Amino acid sequence: MLRESKLDLLEALAKWGEAHVKLSTLLRRSTGALTATALGELAWLRSFDRDDLEEFLCELQDAIIAARADEDTAVLDECIQAWRATARQLADPLRRSVLLGPHLSEDFVEAGKPSDGE
Repeated sequence: MLRESKLDLLEALAKWGEAHVKLSTLLRRSTGALTATALGELAWLRSFDRDDLEEFLCELQDAIIAARADEDTAVLDECIQAWRATARQLADPLRRSVLLGPHLSEDFVEAGKPSDGE
């Protein structure tokens, strides 16, 4: 018999391992943007471009390996949650323009190290 936590770990690893293979295959086989239909349950990733999806694959693979090594899904859950939050922000046109739009260098200034009294 498996402990419930071990079963949950194996189910999460299987789910996200399958998602990794599916997305990797989709990216290899297509040249254009991936549609929600093609992505299926990964449709929440449709806000990202190909470079971002490749980065997601790398981070997902690292998180799967870490989760297996740690026998804990915390790092995997954190990875997925962060990417989902970013996808939600990019889905909004205004937020997308702020996040990805051109920024003028004079909008940013070098921040100094705060002193002990500040």
